[in-house]
Amino acid sequence: MGNESAAAKAVRLLGGPVKAAERLGIERYQTVQSWVKHQVPAMYCQQIVRLLPGEITLQELRPEDWRLYWPDASNTSIYAAPDRRKAAAR
Repeated sequence: MGNESAAAKAVRLLGGPVKAAERLGIERYQTVQSWVKHQVPAMYCQQIVRLLPGEITLQELRPEDWRLYWPDASNTSIYAAPDRRKAAAR
């Protein structure tokens, strides 16, 4: 899974396109399926991170523009990379 995109990883961890759509309240699983080729829309990223704690970050889902949407995300434990959360817990 080394070449797996963050969107593909999120969809996989959420149980595939159909299950991910259900969990995210999206009517059409094809919408979720399209993320694998494109990118997860910003409006779903926080929900995905909350559903997959420690598995994926906002920074992974939106590497080019996460700071535009969540400028304080690097300082918030739920959004920080897993290794930062472990360090903060000490």
